[in-house]
Amino acid sequence: MPKNEHPLVVRHPETDRKLLYVNPAYTDRIPRLSETESRTLLDMLFRMTAERSLLHCRVRWAPNTLVFWDNRCVQHHATYDYHSLTRYGRRVALNGGPLRG
Repeated sequence: MPKNEHPLVVRHPETDRKLLYVNPAYTDRIPRLSETESRTLLDMLFRMTAERSLLHCRVRWAPNTLVFWDNRCVQHHATYDYHSLTRYGRRVALNGGPLRG
């Protein structure tokens, strides 16, 4: 996996609202903090997003179901409750520009 650095807080390109741009799969360090401070803060943020799903969407899958979301402002978490079935996803961008810090 290539190493990249991006801002911790970015702005939504349409609403200009600030949002956290972190996830446990791709964010492993906050460069301007010590290793301990960085790990502590990231662990808290990851825990908070996993434990506090204020708004969530559960989908009842059926043939030809299509679901998509604005990944610029939604924390995606797939719950593995579809054992023996296959989950397939494809990433697309619709008129989307890069998030800015």
